[in-house]
Amino acid sequence: MDFRSPKELAQYLHAYNSDTTKYKSFLKHKLGEDSEKITNRRLINALKLRKWGINDDFEKGNFIEHFECFVCEQEHNKLNGERTKISHISKAHYNCPIPVSPLTGTENKENWWVDQWHMGKCEAKLLRHYIEIGKTKYSYEEFYDELRNTFLNKAC
Repeated sequence: MDFRSPKELAQYLHAYNSDTTKYKSFLKHKLGEDSEKITNRRLINALKLRKWGINDDFEKGNFIEHFECFVCEQEHNKLNGERTKISHISKAHYNCPIPVSPLTGTENKENWWVDQWHMGKCEAKLLRHYIEIGKTKYSYEEFYDELRNTFLNKAC
């Protein structure tokens, strides 16, 4: 759908928000009959096979944690001579700017994503330190204990 202006979009959203039947029509892919739900087999298979969960699925973890594990596995494989594909990574791949509010364009220190951004920078710094000193054997608890201390001591 294309809207000629933000006002037209807002009117459309308000109309759907005030009409329960119309609003529920947007949720058919989640709440509808089986014939109305997602039918893309590749998507369904990818969702079933993914290692991470969504929302509060703490048993599976989230995609960020799994990506961090993937990065560590790749680095360990490289150190052990097991990695055959060389990745060319630059700062452009990981040097994200701090999240800002889309409304004000400024950092909101109470936003959860800002905390995660700062923690991610700290994790990357600690992981790089481990790689530089050749520390490849450490537990999850050891890493996060050191991370917590580093973060609390504002050494990131």
